[in-house]
Amino acid sequence: MLVLKKILYLTITSVFFSFLFQFCKYSTENYKEGKKLYISSCSSCHGENAEGLGKWYPPINNAQLILQNRNNLPLWIRFGIYSDSSHRFKTQLGIADMPEHPHLNNIDICNILNFLNDQFWKQSPYSIQEVNSILKL
Repeated sequence: MLVLKKILYLTITSVFFSFLFQFCKYSTENYKEGKKLYISSCSSCHGENAEGLGKWYPPINNAQLILQNRNNLPLWIRFGIYSDSSHRFKTQLGIADMPEHPHLNNIDICNILNFLNDQFWKQSPYSIQEVNSILKL
């Protein structure tokens, strides 16, 4: 009876893991969640490779951006950048407004920034604690 239980246990375990590995493929891609969020929330204006859209939307693929604006980037994503002075942040780089993204939570913003950092900026990554502190949440 004990042998039968062991065989049953091993069978169930192997079926479970084969099922799990079939549907959960391992990915070596860094910051894949940030990439998905960037594509869905940012790339329509800033481009797939963060190259920008002429004078309308600035490129965000150079390290100068993070070096000069590290603490502003989470705020810009959350609250947007506008041309009129009634808003918190005024546009300086492009001539079009950047909309706020209230649907993105702090983890989403951190993931987007770390995807961009991994791909283009090559600086120290953002931590969720840093983003939380900047956004004061």
